[in-house]
Amino acid sequence: MTFARSITSALFACSLLAAADSKTVDKTLPLPLTGSVSLESHNGSIQVSTWDRPQIEIHARIEMNSGFQDREASRRRYEGTRIDIDTSGNSVVIKSKFPEWNNFSGSNPEIHYTINAPRTANWTIRDHNSRIEVRELHAALSIFTHNSRIIVTGLAGAFKLDTHNSDAKVAFSSLTAPSQVDMHNGDVELLLPSSSRFDLQTSSHNARVHSDFPVTTRGTRNRGSDLEGKVNGGGPSLRLNSHNGSFRIRAS
Repeated sequence: MTFARSITSALFACSLLAAADSKTVDKTLPLPLTGSVSLESHNGSIQVSTWDRPQIEIHARIEMNSGFQDREASRRRYEGTRIDIDTSGNSVVIKSKFPEWNNFSGSNPEIHYTINAPRTANWTIRDHNSRIEVRELHAALSIFTHNSRIIVTGLAGAFKLDTHNSDAKVAFSSLTAPSQVDMHNGDVELLLPSSSRFDLQTSSHNARVHSDFPVTTRGTRNRGSDLEGKVNGGGPSLRLNSHNGSFRIRAS
């Protein structure tokens, strides 16, 4: 066998091995414009974009974690990982399913989701250790997460964030419904139009709160401050609760 042919064969074998280390799931389902989506995942990324079609398009790429010492155990976990997608009435439920830990050691694979869904569908995301991006959603969004990075742009709907050890940047196109953030260890930045009307209430312990909007300071304790007041005459409530970390409310 010539040297060139040896190199070609080796590259081909490597490409087959790389291909075996990832697999994809693709599904398109009907979803009413005012339906709901629930997603549960662990490790990887979630990218949600929106459109005006009454359907949801789900693409997921599952990648084996090859950096763990026990590669064979990680491969067994990768091979046993699946994505369950269920529909019921006006809702779609997506769950990342991993083998039980008492069955295999090793490390779970990463799952990377790319999803297009109706702009006015409500969303609930429960996640650990992922990068989450949601763009141009005009409906309610709830995120419950640990150890994640969250970016939301163009949001017009109720917002609920419950986060531990995460950073978030959330840009509202309008604040139209009561919203709340509960944070433990992290940094959260909220960007709202300067004309926004809302009732602000913050409660913090060992945290910092900075607002571009004029509010009435109710008290200060430790390194944080409690703020309460109406902005531009008041409107939907915006409640921010934190333990360690920082909030920044910016006006655009």
